[in-house]
Amino acid sequence: MHNENSTTLDLSFQRLEEIPDWVFTQNPDVERLVMGDRFNEENDRSQELLDEEWRYGNMLKILSPKIATLKRLKHLDLRGNWLETIALHSMQNVEYLNLERNFLRELELRNLPRLEFLNCYRNDLENVRLENLPSLKTLSCSLNALRHLTLKELPSLETVNVSINKLQSVELSGLPSLLHLDLSVNRLEHLHLRDFPRLYTLNVRRNRLQSLVIEDVPSLQNLFQHENLL
Repeated sequence: MHNENSTTLDLSFQRLEEIPDWVFTQNPDVERLVMGDRFNEENDRSQELLDEEWRYGNMLKILSPKIATLKRLKHLDLRGNWLETIALHSMQNVEYLNLERNFLRELELRNLPRLEFLNCYRNDLENVRLENLPSLKTLSCSLNALRHLTLKELPSLETVNVSINKLQSVELSGLPSLLHLDLSVNRLEHLHLRDFPRLYTLNVRRNRLQSLVIEDVPSLQNLFQHENLL
């Protein structure tokens, strides 16, 4: 265990199946909790590693509801665990949530007013529900099993990557800050995008698109639409 200071708790590579109770009783003021397999912010290559190089540092299957007692928690890193479902509600200070490389099928997040970064890369997600996340800027859910995606009323969202899923439909509205949207390598047949005033890059390559309608998207500069049926 490595504790850089009183607000950081790193429990990487402990082979833990649950978060120990002492985390909650002895560290009520922790701001950064790392339960994943890598903790190197300066050179984080986890998504670039080959499968055989990945290591599961812990084996959490369930996130204890006691996590909500950590009122000052800002940074929660759960990469490389065995989580199958997670529901995180009403944590006022969480800004960073990394769920990369778990076994998640369901994800429900709501009432996280300061959450800015959400990474769900390489899970088994079939359903994602995001509600009242006014500060969310980055959403990465590539390499999952999503068939439908609804993103509504996320006023700060700038980057969305849901490439390499099984998407057949998307419902997007109330995203005035959206700059980059990656829907590539999915199963979309029809797509109608309207009223995205800041959208700069749109990637829809390698879908099954027969129609693509783009309206009121004045800032669009980069459109990748090859390998479709257009």
